[in-house]
Amino acid sequence: MTVLEGPLVRLRPLTPSERREVFDWYNDPEIVAPFDRFSVDTFDEFVHAAETASQDPTSLAPRFAVERKDENKVVGVVGHYRAHPVLEYIDVWYVLGDRAARGRGLGARRSDFSRTICSRPRQSSGWGPPPTWRT
Repeated sequence: MTVLEGPLVRLRPLTPSERREVFDWYNDPEIVAPFDRFSVDTFDEFVHAAETASQDPTSLAPRFAVERKDENKVVGVVGHYRAHPVLEYIDVWYVLGDRAARGRGLGARRSDFSRTICSRPRQSSGWGPPPTWRT
């Protein structure tokens, strides 16, 4: 199980008890615009997509829960997918579903959140920032 930690947030796999809340965030158009969601229609499809995302580099499903360390509370999710297999780069996305967590610097450039996401080491799958990456 991969867990990434920064001073403010912890990125870790979703637990089964958190899946319903995240699914509800995805279906709230004030949180995630309908054209920005990956294609899931039912809760069961969402669970399957989240459980199998780590085996599919092209999956748009969430891969990590974003947990505020000071509150031990999940406030969002983050995902990544291989956007271009030849150029070997990925797109990273995140959703802060908990409205109270917004505006607190978790997703801002050079914030703890973005530094934590970018700190993941390169793996054999090719995912990860280049060794000279700095935030």
